Amino acid sequence: MKDYDFKKDIFRIRKYFGLSQMAFANEVGVSRISLARWEAGSVSPSPEAVERVYSYAYANGLALSQAKADFFQEESRKQILLFHGTEATISGSVDPFHSVPPNDFGNGFYAGTNLNQAATWIAEKRKGSVYAFYFPIQSKLRSCRFETGREWMYAVLYFRGAFRGFEASEKVLEIARIVQESDYVIAPIADNQMYQILNSFAHNEITDEACFHALSATNLGMQYVFKSAKACSKLLPLDRIYLCDEEKRDYAFAKEAMSKQGLSKAQLALIEYRRKGKYFDELFTRIR
Repeated sequence: MKDYDFKKDIFRIRKYFGLSQMAFANEVGVSRISLARWEAGSVSPSPEAVERVYSYAYANGLALSQAKADFFQEESRKQILLFHGTEATISGSVDPFHSVPPNDFGNGFYAGTNLNQAATWIAEKRKGSVYAFYFPIQSKLRSCRFETGREWMYAVLYFRGAFRGFEASEKVLEIARIVQESDYVIAPIADNQMYQILNSFAHNEITDEACFHALSATNLGMQYVFKSAKACSKLLPLDRIYLCDEEKRDYAFAKEAMSKQGLSKAQLALIEYRRKGKYFDELFTRIR
């Protein structure tokens, strides 16, 4: 698995700002010799030094993480560009067995199509980075795809345990079976706000119609869930992207603003459709 491409990033940042090694070393508060050794890849910098280098770039207007994402997208050809935000360091190859439950579709390696979503996920965490991957479009792997709709609602509710105490219908069980038998799943990304809406439906506070329209008000992009080792083996690691503290703060602010906007749309949908559709216990039978 790739680590930070610090050697190339120092060179990129320095050339972008038109600085010599001496001038750049002075800007980030290190010796020229140390910076030269980092740029040559002969010595690894301390975490504090890494933060200073990337912070300098971001504070002076170079959003290197987004630029990298844009380059990867331009070069993707027939490959899907994916991002995975995590507090952990990924060593070796990825696998589907280390996700922390509850998850939207059970065990799997989760990655999204949007850098912003992965970045906002780690924005408020002390440690964390974003890994970028290519996933070649596959015809030999089993897959299923959900759009924002009732099948997606039922799948997420099922795998998050909302049907405990209820008899899942044949339709829900069929959806769950298809997910379990797939090598990978493509579906909308759900955040905490969307989980709250789903939980409101599962607890008979809103109808299925209101739930569906409230969820449709939020668009966070799509996620790929790699559920088999075979699917995970097809992922091609590109880079481990560093986010400096200031960049994380900006993503956190953007996340808050986006959340408020999505909440406003969802609340309007709940008002508009509050008397339409059916409640959870009208659709599913409680186990006695």
